[in-house]
Amino acid sequence: MSVAILIIDIVNDTLKRDTPLSSAILAFLPALNQFLAQARQAGHRIVFSIDSFQEIAPLFQGRMKPYSIEGTKRAEVVSEIMEPRFLILTASEFLAALEKEKE
Repeated sequence: MSVAILIIDIVNDTLKRDTPLSSAILAFLPALNQFLAQARQAGHRIVFSIDSFQEIAPLFQGRMKPYSIEGTKRAEVVSEIMEPRFLILTASEFLAALEKEKE
């Protein structure tokens, strides 16, 4: 059986804010890194899902300020868990890869 570890939305904009969520993630990073090291050693795939937006997204039409803008450093996986050998795909690249795999 193939195993994949899914890491969701641990991007610069989430981590670099002064919020309870950011504080919780920072406190959790050492344990996460230890877990990811064990998963890599066991040969498991690690998948990072990032939430990124365009500045004109309807989400930002109200009081919410733009964050995690697509194509910026702010929308990238935090360096504290990122490794150079990881492959990063945009949503459209990921969907295209899934379609190709179906062929």
